Amino acid sequence: MDKYKYDIVVIGGGVAGVSAAIAAAEMGAKTALIEKDGWLGGMPVGAYVIAMCGYYNGHLGKEKVIRGNFEKIANRAIKMGFAEGTKWNKRCKPSEAREITIDPEGFKHVLDKMVFEAKIDLYLRAFVFSADLVADKIHDITVAGKQGAHFIMAHTFIDCTGDADTAEWLGLTTMYPLVDGPVTMSIRLGGVDKVKLPKTDKEHPAPEIKFDGGIYELHKDRLPVFGWMDIKDERNQYFDCLSIVGTQGLNCCELTYAEVRGRELAHEAVKILAKKYPAYKNAYLLSTGPLLGSRKPRMVITQYYLTDEDLDQNPYDSIAIAGDVMHDHGAMKIPFRCLLPKRIKNLLYAGRTFTPMYHPESKRQEQNKKRNMLAYEIPRLIGCCTATGEAAGVAAALCADNGIDTDQLQISTLHNRLLSRGAIF
Repeated sequence: MDKYKYDIVVIGGGVAGVSAAIAAAEMGAKTALIEKDGWLGGMPVGAYVIAMCGYYNGHLGKEKVIRGNFEKIANRAIKMGFAEGTKWNKRCKPSEAREITIDPEGFKHVLDKMVFEAKIDLYLRAFVFSADLVADKIHDITVAGKQGAHFIMAHTFIDCTGDADTAEWLGLTTMYPLVDGPVTMSIRLGGVDKVKLPKTDKEHPAPEIKFDGGIYELHKDRLPVFGWMDIKDERNQYFDCLSIVGTQGLNCCELTYAEVRGRELAHEAVKILAKKYPAYKNAYLLSTGPLLGSRKPRMVITQYYLTDEDLDQNPYDSIAIAGDVMHDHGAMKIPFRCLLPKRIKNLLYAGRTFTPMYHPESKRQEQNKKRNMLAYEIPRLIGCCTATGEAAGVAAALCADNGIDTDQLQISTLHNRLLSRGAIF
């Protein structure tokens, strides 16, 4: 088999992975970025999560908590005409923007350009499926592609898969949700009459279409029918999200079921909508998202486990801040220890893979009183994923440059480099 060697290898090309790779490359590290699909962008591109939020804290968005790579990527997308600042899914003045709404197809192009400008070696349609350990370090990973399999070696690896895939191969301790939302398939509709769309206030609640089937205890397969976003008016596009229950999407069988069931529901939904609601009389299915959505099918237990008790605390090794965009409970600083696995010395995790699960402490408690609900919800947002990716990229480059393990890195050195990049922590 062919062998390739790098300073840094990033696995997963979502926003966290792109941010990690750019940060490492900009620090001079020879960097590879490996993505299983044919494009970069993860959930915003593939699952149509086109509102990239989480860089302000509080529902009024008075405090900016994310800068660095997030601003760099957002500003580039806006400049190229593939994104705009919005506030609560509405067009607004640039100074009032509290999320960045992207055009999924254009955003692919933005990330392509940024990755190649950073001189990153990009591997698309490449699937990492195993790692070779020597003592307590990863020596190489095995990557499969159209040409077969080959080995890639690096000083430091970063898992930005979103599902902590490396933890499964390496035998690290992981957690799975006890109670969580279902897998989703986002859809893009055309021919929707925006004027006649159902409202979401109490007087005109948005309809909820439910389908037969589904075994999840919280709800059946459904289409909420209120839409992700209504920004690209001139294209007559409307984004919504189908829930596919009874699966976590962590193996081929579950993924196959979710893909097939999602497409079945999508076509059924268009027919139902056209019959029931005037706004959808002439609606048609433009596309289903090429990537299934999932909030958190699996997480890895790292050296620090976030809980709601970490809200408004000030850990000594903070490397990013997660803002609460829906309420005003406060912000949560992310310790560097959250990125460090417990026994692998040259691996970091970034993105949503380290944030905790939530579950009710007791069925007798009210539905909204869930343990670790905030620690689960806010660090997984796109803004914070980009920030933890940037921190992981900087940390990995520093480790490679100094020939040290990830747990030997001086936090003060990492802080200085992050400050120089405009990061907030």
